[in-house]
Amino acid sequence: MRMKNRFCRMGQALLGAMCLLSTCGITYSCKDDFDLDEKSTEFLGGSIYEELKSRGFNTEVRLIDDLGYTDIMSKTGSKTLFAATDAAFNDFFATTDWKDAYGNPVRSYDQLSTSQKRLLYNGSMLDNAYVLEMMTTMQGPVKNLCLRQLSAAAATDSIRFWKNSELFNNLNQAIVGDDGVEVKDIRFWDRHRNNSAQLGMYMALDKTQPMLTHFLEGQMREKNITREDMAFVLNLPKTDSWYNGSTENRSYVYNRRVVEQDITCLNGYIHVLDGVLQTPPNMAEVIRQTPNTQLFSSLLERFSAPYYDETLTKNYKALNNIAADSVWQKRYISERSQGGAGIYSTPDKNPEPISQDYARLSFDPGWNEYSTSLSSKEQDMGAMFVPNDEAMIDYFVRGGGKTLIERYGNLENNAANLKENLAQIPLNIVKFFINNLMKDSFNESVPSKYLTIMNDAADPMFDASSYNTVAKYRELFETVKLANNGVVYVMKKVFGPATYASVSGPVLFSTNARVVNTVLHADDIAVNSTNTGAAPLRKFYSTYLLAMQSNFSLFVPTDDGLKNKGYVDPVAYSKGANSQRLFWTLEYQPITTNGSQQIAILGKNFTYTEASDLTPPFPSSPPATPHPQKALLFIAPMMPAT
Repeated sequence: MRMKNRFCRMGQALLGAMCLLSTCGITYSCKDDFDLDEKSTEFLGGSIYEELKSRGFNTEVRLIDDLGYTDIMSKTGSKTLFAATDAAFNDFFATTDWKDAYGNPVRSYDQLSTSQKRLLYNGSMLDNAYVLEMMTTMQGPVKNLCLRQLSAAAATDSIRFWKNSELFNNLNQAIVGDDGVEVKDIRFWDRHRNNSAQLGMYMALDKTQPMLTHFLEGQMREKNITREDMAFVLNLPKTDSWYNGSTENRSYVYNRRVVEQDITCLNGYIHVLDGVLQTPPNMAEVIRQTPNTQLFSSLLERFSAPYYDETLTKNYKALNNIAADSVWQKRYISERSQGGAGIYSTPDKNPEPISQDYARLSFDPGWNEYSTSLSSKEQDMGAMFVPNDEAMIDYFVRGGGKTLIERYGNLENNAANLKENLAQIPLNIVKFFINNLMKDSFNESVPSKYLTIMNDAADPMFDASSYNTVAKYRELFETVKLANNGVVYVMKKVFGPATYASVSGPVLFSTNARVVNTVLHADDIAVNSTNTGAAPLRKFYSTYLLAMQSNFSLFVPTDDGLKNKGYVDPVAYSKGANSQRLFWTLEYQPITTNGSQQIAILGKNFTYTEASDLTPPFPSSPPATPHPQKALLFIAPMMPAT
């Protein structure tokens, strides 16, 4: 009603102005009195710049002046600014952990670098004019679906110089499997970290545009997000009235509350916040920076890589005088990243393919413009349930993950050695642990919906018998961290993937069953996709084997056996004794063709007669024919338990 009344008042003022102009046009038709380029209508107020100045927002004005935006913010246009008072800035300088160019804590405005000023200013600006009630409206218009919007910030705002010692140090060492094949990470960071010819590299955390997240009542109602949910997500005190059924209507931008809204200006709107708005980094970076999630971060960072970007290089060098010839962006090897596509090439300037079966996260946690296949980037964001270090120690030293450390760790299994021991677990095993804790939708992962949050077996992640109330469920968490592309729930307990406990778990952990393991997980890429055609086999074996309410017997031929002893096609026995029968050998072989419908198995077929000797070397007449495509379609690797 308030917005409707405001528009009515504006309409009356405009109508009056039109009538006045019409009258003037009749009476003074020969005189040019047009002066709207010099004056503005009173009901709109001054420009954003003038309004800030008149209200004593001196630090905001100083940011505008220093960054060269005075002219822009003084004229007509279309902007929305989330402003902070000088008192709020004083609190910010007294408490921020930002550092200046010399490594000292930033305690005054004069210590801010130009990049830091851009982060503060551009991160609190939208390049469209919005009254607060309209910010949840999507193009269409469709009301109450918008959760976040592109801010005025640019990817270049997050670029800084990273010293070699700050780059990820991968502690993974190659493991030689029972079949003699090395299992190891691709060490993407080593050539930068170990480059003595350079001190470091210029790098952005992601090249897509940072977004601004707002928690407004309209969107919350539409998505059935309660005020208690938001009180928990925003880490409000337990005494806060939003925890106690309050009907108070509030609006937040990240964790900053709007205390004055819809200050109408000639070129847009100002909304005043209760503190300085600092756009948080992406989820991966939030986890990396949080002191008590370092063990989980050490696993997550093994999927990261620095990618050269020509556009970032040109744009950053245009703004800054740097000697370096390259600017990079940090990405995470995943099935879904920028533009919704997976990452299948190395980060070199002349990229090479990465094997299709190389371990990938379900989505890139560093992707600023994160979106799902079911919604746009404005409607939702991700969520991650990240165990704190104490929970990781309990799980891997004393709990369900202990067998992994005993199987792959190279040091005594204790808390002091855990980071290095975790680094030895192969990535194709680690990915299930992390992917189980990554959720596509923030809207569907808030506390009031905890019983609908599923694990990798599509079963409830949180057992209703153990967590029979929302309050009991919330006790699992240490804190909640906001990111620019999602929310990080820091947990006091590890919820391991069902994959580890399922009948296929021993196949996953074995280094001599990679052929069968490849078959079992060949269609995983399409499990959560509406495009089943992306699944090479369209059998979805792993999905069946994750049915934890069922019982299976799984017979697993070893890699050695399939390569050196082979597999006789059982259908061949239907032929006569002297007929040519089909015989196969199968071995693991990575595939680097992007988008291929193949799986990483090389199958060779031979023909033989009953009298043939099927011991190596195998018969070579007629010649063996490689069949790398869908080689194991005829193998049924599972059967019901009896």
